[in-house]
Amino acid sequence: MRISPASRGRWLALLLLPFKIFVPAGYVALAAERAAIGYRHDDAGLLVTIVLNGYIVSFLALAFGAMIQRRTGPRRAYLSTCGFILALFVFGWLILPNLACG
Repeated sequence: MRISPASRGRWLALLLLPFKIFVPAGYVALAAERAAIGYRHDDAGLLVTIVLNGYIVSFLALAFGAMIQRRTGPRRAYLSTCGFILALFVFGWLILPNLACG
């Protein structure tokens, strides 16, 4: 049994895993924080800044990874990465009300 990936495509999938995990986890963390403190909208807060910056970095990493997977990897891995990019935009749209002030 091998613990480390055997091929280049599997290594790329392993490198993209933290970004794929962050896409839904960022939204869940932000929703949990807003449920705990309420929707007062007086301050965007540190977590919103972290999630938005994380989404920007995740988009860049996933887009770059998708370009590489399109050329070298299997089609299923490429489509999975594209699905996470789409989910990133959906979750980004859902957190827009958290940015409203006043």
